[in-house]
Amino acid sequence: MLDNTFVLPANLSESLANFRKNIGLKQADVAKKMGVDTSRVSRIETGEIVPNESELSSYCDALGSYEANDYLNFLIKEKWEEIKKPPYNHPERASLRKAHDGLQLLKMFCEGERPQFLLGEAEMHETALRQAAEYLESTKHSVAYIGDIGVGKTTAICKQTELSLTRQGDKPEEPILEVGAGGTTVCEVRIRKGAEYAIHVEPLLDTEVYKLASDFCAGIKNTDGNTVSDNEQQSKGVSKEIERALRNMSGLTRPTNRTKSKVDEKIPTIDPLQKLARDSSSTDEIYSEFNRRLSLTSRTCREITYDPTQGISDFEWLQDNFKKINNGRHPEFSIPRRMDIVIPRNPLNIKNYEVQLVDTKGIDGTAIRPDLVAFLDDARTVSVLCSTFNQAPVISAQSLIEYVFKKNQSKLVNDRLCLLVLPRQDEALAMKDDTGENAESDVDGYMMKKEQVEKSLQNIGVKEEIPIYFFNSKSDDPNDLTEHIKDQIKKIRVSREEQIESIREAIDYLINNEKEIESRRAKEEVSKRLRQFIDANPDISHFNWQIHSGLLQELQNTHARSVWASMRREGDWGNLDVYLMLGIGSSEAATECTQDFKRKFLLMIGDLMQDQELKQAHQFVDQLRSNLDNIWLQKFINSSQEIGAQLFRPALENNPIWQECAEMYGQGKQFRKEVYEKFNNWFEDNSQKHLFDLLKTRVAEFWKVEVLDHLKSLTE
Repeated sequence: MLDNTFVLPANLSESLANFRKNIGLKQADVAKKMGVDTSRVSRIETGEIVPNESELSSYCDALGSYEANDYLNFLIKEKWEEIKKPPYNHPERASLRKAHDGLQLLKMFCEGERPQFLLGEAEMHETALRQAAEYLESTKHSVAYIGDIGVGKTTAICKQTELSLTRQGDKPEEPILEVGAGGTTVCEVRIRKGAEYAIHVEPLLDTEVYKLASDFCAGIKNTDGNTVSDNEQQSKGVSKEIERALRNMSGLTRPTNRTKSKVDEKIPTIDPLQKLARDSSSTDEIYSEFNRRLSLTSRTCREITYDPTQGISDFEWLQDNFKKINNGRHPEFSIPRRMDIVIPRNPLNIKNYEVQLVDTKGIDGTAIRPDLVAFLDDARTVSVLCSTFNQAPVISAQSLIEYVFKKNQSKLVNDRLCLLVLPRQDEALAMKDDTGENAESDVDGYMMKKEQVEKSLQNIGVKEEIPIYFFNSKSDDPNDLTEHIKDQIKKIRVSREEQIESIREAIDYLINNEKEIESRRAKEEVSKRLRQFIDANPDISHFNWQIHSGLLQELQNTHARSVWASMRREGDWGNLDVYLMLGIGSSEAATECTQDFKRKFLLMIGDLMQDQELKQAHQFVDQLRSNLDNIWLQKFINSSQEIGAQLFRPALENNPIWQECAEMYGQGKQFRKEVYEKFNNWFEDNSQKHLFDLLKTRVAEFWKVEVLDHLKSLTE
C-alpha cells in the first residue's frame, strides 16, 4: 500500500491563483469570505505562506468553483493505494484512476476462494493493468532523429525547435548546433528543458579516449617505422570528426591557408603530426607523446551555464560553446559521449508532456548500432528515421525498419516509428507523373514520392503502415512537422488509455458475472480448450541456432576500418558491436520459431470468438490475445536477445582471435573476408557446441516461464 500522507504539490500557489482568476474574483473578495486580511491571500498565492489543510479548505470554499472543489477533493480526500498518486493536472489522471480502482477490485476479488482459472484471469488483468498504468504515470518522452551523416537532420531539428541564430544583414539563419556535409558532430546531442541555458556533457571514459588516440596513432606509422600514405592513414585511423577533436585537444592541427586564388592551386603545408612521427622512433613513442598532449587530467568539466552578464546573447553563447566542445577546442572538456543542450522552455512546446529531442550520431556504415537499437526498443521514444529525398527510403532506414518488424510482435510499435524525408530545394518539383509532367508544387511532389516510398517498404516485407512526413528546412513550416510528432506521442498514450479501458471492462465483467452459471461454464470451456491447445503445442518450432549469421554478414559488409576498430576493442564498438549482433540474431530466431505457435493460437482465438455459446467469455478471450501479443511474447523475445548477447561473451573475452584479426588489417584487400572466415570457423568449431546447446536450453526455459506458464495459469 502506498503512503497517502497529505502532501501539498510544488505548484499549489500558482494553481490557487489561477482558479481565482478563472472565475474573476479579486484577492480581496476571497479574503473577505475567508475572514482574513487580503495580504494573507496574496502571500498564499505567491507561495510565501504554505496553508494547512484547514486554510486550504477555507480558500477553496471561498472560491466556490467546481475546479477549486475538485482540486481540494483530489488533494485531501482522494486516496491512491495501488499506484502512485499523479499530479492534479496529469493529462491522463482519469485513466490512471480507472486503473487504480480496477486494481483495488482485483485485490478484493482474489482474497476470496475461487477456482484457479478465475484467479489466473485476475492475475493476467492485474499485470496488464499495472503495465499500462506505469507507462502513463510518466509524462516523459523522447523523439530520436536517426539518419545517415549529411542527411540534414541536425538542420531540421534546429529549425523545428527554433534554435537558429539570426545575424545582422542579409545572412541566412544559422543553426545553433554545428552542421556540415556529414561527419560534423562527435556524439549524440539531446535538447531538453531546464531552468536556464546550459550545456551538460557526459564525456567518454579516459580509457576510450586513449583507445581512440591509439587508433589514430596506428595510422601514422607502419610497424616497420615508415610513414604510411594518406589513404592508409585515413582507413586505419578514426572518423574525421574524432580526428578533428583529437588534433585540437593535442594542439596538432594542420595550418590552413585560405589565401590561395585557385581551387587546384597546391600550397605546401606542414602537418605537425607527421613531423611528430618523423621525430619518433616508434608508434609507441608517438602514442605516448600524443597522450601527454591531450591533457585529460585537466579536462574534467561536465557542464557550463549561460551568464547574461557576459555581453553575448544566449544563442550566440550556445553556438560558440557547442562548437568548441564538439571540436575539442574547449580546454576544460574531453571528447563527449553525449551532450545535452538545456533551454528554459519545452523544445517542441507540447503542453503537459516533458519531451526531449535527440540528434543521434550520424550513421556511417552499419545502422544496427547499440544506441540506435536502444531508441527503437524504447516504448517511450518516437524514432524518426531520416532520409534524403531522391534515395528515400535510404538503406539505413530500411535496415532499421526491418529490425523493428522482425523483432516486435506488438502492433503498438507502429505508433512510435515514422519516416522523415528531407528534400532539398527543387527536388520535389523535379518529380514526374506517369505522363512525364513535373510536379506542380512541392506538396504534389511529396505525394508522388510518398507513393514510391510506400512501394519500397512493401517490397522489403513491411505490411503495416508507417507514417511518412516531408520537411524542407528552407521552405516548409516546422510547425506542421511538430504537429505530426505531437499526434504520434498522443496516439501512443491513447493506446495505453484504451488498454486500461478494455481491461477495466473485462474486470467488471469478471466480477459482476462470476457467479452466473452461463458465464462460468463459458470460461470453463475456454479454459478446457486452452489446455488442449497447450498440450498439443508444448514446444516452439525448430530454433535456428545460426544466430551468428547476421554478425558474419556485417563483418563482410561493414567498412573495414569499423571491423578493425571492433577487433581492437574485443567486439565492443558502437559501429560494429559483435555482442549486439549476436543478440539480434537470437531475437530474430526466437521470433521466427514462435510464428507457427502464434498462427495456431490466433486460429483458436478466432474459433472461440465466433462461438456464440461462449459469448460471455469473449472479453476474457480478447484480453488473452492482447496479453500474448503485447506482453508475453515480447518478454520472451527480449529475454532471448539478452541471452544471445551475453552467452558467448565469456568464451570470447581475452580470446586471441581479436588480436589475430586486428593484426591482419592493412596486409591485403581480403581483410574482411579473412575476419569472416576466422569467426565462422570459431562459431562452427565443435568446441562451441556446448554454448549453442546452452542457448537452446535457456530459450526453452524462457518460453516456459514467459509464455506457457502464463497460459497454464488460466487452465488450472
